[in-house]
Amino acid sequence: MPLANIEKTFMDNLLKSSVKESEFLTQLLPLSSLTKEKQLSIYKSNVNGAYQKVLGQVYPACLNILGEDYFNQLCRAYRFKYPSTDSDLNNYGEYFTVFVKEQSDLHDELNDFEYLAELALLEWHWHASFYADNDSSFAFEKLAKVEPSEQNILIFILSNSFSLHSSIYPVLDIWKANKSSVEGNQEFSMPEAETYFCISRVEFTPKITLLNNYQYELLKSISNGLSLTQLTERDFIAAGDFQNELTRFIQNGWVTGFSLLELRD
Repeated sequence: MPLANIEKTFMDNLLKSSVKESEFLTQLLPLSSLTKEKQLSIYKSNVNGAYQKVLGQVYPACLNILGEDYFNQLCRAYRFKYPSTDSDLNNYGEYFTVFVKEQSDLHDELNDFEYLAELALLEWHWHASFYADNDSSFAFEKLAKVEPSEQNILIFILSNSFSLHSSIYPVLDIWKANKSSVEGNQEFSMPEAETYFCISRVEFTPKITLLNNYQYELLKSISNGLSLTQLTERDFIAAGDFQNELTRFIQNGWVTGFSLLELRD
């Protein structure tokens, strides 16, 4: 078997169960007292441990809430369903939120953690915000040259480190109480209304900012790719100060640019 094929099969057997494992083992040579099966088992254990460590660092609050044993059980199952496709481990774990939601629908023991998927989403975006690509400075001079007739094709661009969130659960309180260590008091009151917030990076550090309903709806509309004309035509716009809020978003580094959509026939 060519070396490239051996390497690929080896990685396949490390990252997921393979029905061809016995066939692959015939390609290995025994090392002293270690059988071929033992060699592969050691490698698999090391890989499992590495990925569990990464997920524990990305999702510390989820780990603290679920406990190490159950969390690691989820990590192993996650790795088989969503194997890593990126050599950079900083990008590993993006679909853990989806996986947690899937597991919550399947396992009764997770019924008491209805907020878990949203908590995982918060933790992922906190992590991703730190490693997001840098943004270009907002081109104010270029914006000033945009013709009024082009406002219907002008869309704003959000920062690479920005993410928008809403929750009916006290996920922020839960996260703060569990992100580094487990606080003794784990009783949380349900918020009286839906909570809106965003995550962004400020001077290389992720930051959470609470939003009001108007700010949330405006940022959501921007993230959905609505043009400047469409934004000003939204029903909720008249309830606030659109221009000042947009200026604030730019100053905060949440809106970092704009582009003109190509008109299509």
